[in-house]
Amino acid sequence: MTLQWAARWAWPYLAEEPRRVGVLALRLYIIRHGKAYVDSPTGRDEDRELKSRGREQAEHLGTLLRDSSHRPTLILSSPVLRAAETARLINERVAATLEVRDGLSTAGDERGAFAEIQRVANGDSVAVVGHNPTLETLVAILCRPASAEFDGLRTGQCVVIDFDGLMGPRLGRFVESLRLGGQDD
Repeated sequence: MTLQWAARWAWPYLAEEPRRVGVLALRLYIIRHGKAYVDSPTGRDEDRELKSRGREQAEHLGTLLRDSSHRPTLILSSPVLRAAETARLINERVAATLEVRDGLSTAGDERGAFAEIQRVANGDSVAVVGHNPTLETLVAILCRPASAEFDGLRTGQCVVIDFDGLMGPRLGRFVESLRLGGQDD
């Protein structure tokens, strides 16, 4: 599924009115969990742990976000282990409020993720840690127009999106993509 197609397909599901997010602009960090093992000791997908590469990715993002002029004040995370570990490692550096949200789990979709973000969007910087294809589709929907600079959301990658007073489909501006360089995985 191409990102352009994903944005068109999901558009009707995000028909809610854009939400005013306060006087200040909102910076949104969309983060896919770090690199994880293919299997878990229990055999359940939800129990897959981060590899050392995934921990390095999360720590790197945490340092970048800590040093940013728009440090997140809130991190929303999927309850699935690999995302929760990523969020925890980022938060060890950022020291934000960390909340686990079921709507960001692998069973969720872009509509649920959007609703979770809308509930807390108030003009601060917010980080969201979760999974594909939900987050990749969400980025394609939120950016105006779907940015040519965005070619997917890899493990341990963060996409930065700014909103100027309103948050909704096609109202976000793609700022940059952050990811630990080196080994291609």
